Amino acid sequence: MLLTPRTQIAQAVNYCSAIGVHRRLRGLGVEIITGARPLAFERGTVRTEDVFTKRVTEIRDVKLLVYATPRRVRDALAGALADLDCRLIGDCMAPRNLMIAIHEGHAVGCTL
Repeated sequence: MLLTPRTQIAQAVNYCSAIGVHRRLRGLGVEIITGARPLAFERGTVRTEDVFTKRVTEIRDVKLLVYATPRRVRDALAGALADLDCRLIGDCMAPRNLMIAIHEGHAVGCTL
């Protein structure tokens, strides 16, 4: 089961890739629940809230919960390497999507 507060998954992915994401998840039997966020996880039950109606429901018999938090800058290594000529790209500069990180990496590579 995949639960997201967003109205859809794979929003930042191009349409053809998003179709592939949906096909693989649904092919594996993954139920996709949009517009909901987790409130609590206790004794195998996840309490969720609909982000639009605030209605609370429960998902029972949960064996494992994986929670992805909002993106944060991860730049601890940059401080340790301050004496070197480092160029920050990707999530160590600012959390963004993969395509931006790839573009930044390419741009830095072209300047070397």
